[in-house]
Amino acid sequence: MKTLSQYFDVSMRMSSLKRYSQTHLMKDESVLEHTGFVCLLSYFIGKSLVREGIEIDMGVLLSKATVHDLDEVITGDIPRPTKYSHGVLEALRKVETENMKLMSKGLDTPELFDDWNKAKAGLEGSIISVVDSYAVLYKGYQEFIMFGNRSILWNMEKIREILSNKMGELNNLLPYATDTMKMLYKNTQSILEEIELCK
Repeated sequence: MKTLSQYFDVSMRMSSLKRYSQTHLMKDESVLEHTGFVCLLSYFIGKSLVREGIEIDMGVLLSKATVHDLDEVITGDIPRPTKYSHGVLEALRKVETENMKLMSKGLDTPELFDDWNKAKAGLEGSIISVVDSYAVLYKGYQEFIMFGNRSILWNMEKIREILSNKMGELNNLLPYATDTMKMLYKNTQSILEEIELCK
């Protein structure tokens, strides 16, 4: 086990990295705050699905939630249009992979790389993928509805389509329809409609 100060350093770097770097925010959000949001919402959704009889490994779910954006300690927060433009994602993934292997080794935590690399794989990973998109919806709601900040809206242009696709993928992994997913669909529509009405 490495020294506690090395783990503190990772947390400190995550707390200093700001998300939405191309947008003026009324309340800044760090990568560490985002990670906390993803962990908490993943916990609630995971537990809700477990109560409905869905087999969720909560340890795996929360491990994936905790490290899903750890690569941003290396790359910083890269805006979606840049990250997903032609050729950038592949080059970025190579840099992230090499450096996450080094971080895993440097922190003497061999599982770290696999947890990060498979953070959005399988049922638990699909939940993380949905929740990661909910984080954008939440931030958009907070900034626009609560603070009146219209500059966040361009970040949300494709969120309806992205969430619809990711929720469809998650639904396909579930063995049967659940009240949890029905609630998520209903609430998502309600929030998106509120944002549309206020534009």
